[in-house]
Amino acid sequence: MVARAAERLVFALYRHGIHEVACRKWSLPTLLALHGCAERFNRLKDCLPGVTSRALSSTLKELCRVGLVERWVVDEYPPRTCYRLTSSAHLVVPLLERL
Repeated sequence: MVARAAERLVFALYRHGIHEVACRKWSLPTLLALHGCAERFNRLKDCLPGVTSRALSSTLKELCRVGLVERWVVDEYPPRTCYRLTSSAHLVVPLLERL
């Protein structure tokens, strides 16, 4: 059962051309954390025990670069940065949840 779900996930990652980024250590857990409505950096960090700030920052930049995560700055004082999944990521997350 798990093998079949994992096979579908890997196939979807290859089909979307994001397998290289998605197979890094923190990419998939970060997508799941964002799916769970954690949108601020520190909240994401709290949802991912063991991740360093540098690793999470690097992961978010890569996920933004490949179009799985969107970053925006809320115009208030002090400004805050938020992250959310793009529509492309919403195709991959259900496969992750099956694992």
